Amino acid sequence: DNGVRMLALAHTVPVIGSIGILIRARLDGVIPSLKSLLDQLIVAGFHLDPQGYVYREALQRVGED
Repeated sequence: DNGVRMLALAHTVPVIGSIGILIRARLDGVIPSLKSLLDQLIVAGFHLDPQGYVYREALQRVGED
């Protein structure tokens, strides 16, 4: 929601999105595998292209490329 984003920016709260939260969880050891979770989300209808930049970049950032 754009309103939430604007509110966060107004209060200098970083806006990272769903994938950013999952990247942080993987880097912090909260989840064992980002790829398997992203793949499950895609099967469930999450709009993410498994061949696209965001997917590949996310896996690269956590060393799962």
